[in-house]
Amino acid sequence: MKYALYTGCVAKAAGRELLASANLACEKLGIELVEMTDAACCGAGVIGEDNPMVADILNARTFAIAESQGLDIMNICGTCQGVHRKAQRKLEKDPAYMERVNAELKKDTGREYKGTVKIKHFFEVLLQHGVKPHLGPFLHRP
Repeated sequence: MKYALYTGCVAKAAGRELLASANLACEKLGIELVEMTDAACCGAGVIGEDNPMVADILNARTFAIAESQGLDIMNICGTCQGVHRKAQRKLEKDPAYMERVNAELKKDTGREYKGTVKIKHFFEVLLQHGVKPHLGPFLHRP
């Protein structure tokens, strides 16, 4: 299995342990990761508060990059995962809006988001590969 790894901005700074853990776990499980070095920050919801369309164009660009690689996206940050899924659902629900976003995206980058990429969180990928979380302390209450 192979994924486009979306590190976001946190994994390269304050949350470096996320990136190190994901890389090590995926290596041990035989999951190949291709880091999305050209992807921008998802905006963490902040951009969308001021200008939702700019946020959607920014994230559609990331989705289009993964599509051009023929890969689904694996996020390692919960915030990025939420922002990406929200943007993706918004674009899927409104084809006319997606056309407007794509028109701006094409004008600025020459890219187009086709709606084919799947966006998964690292934990979801682990579960799909048969890794079971250790819940021992949470399952046994005194």
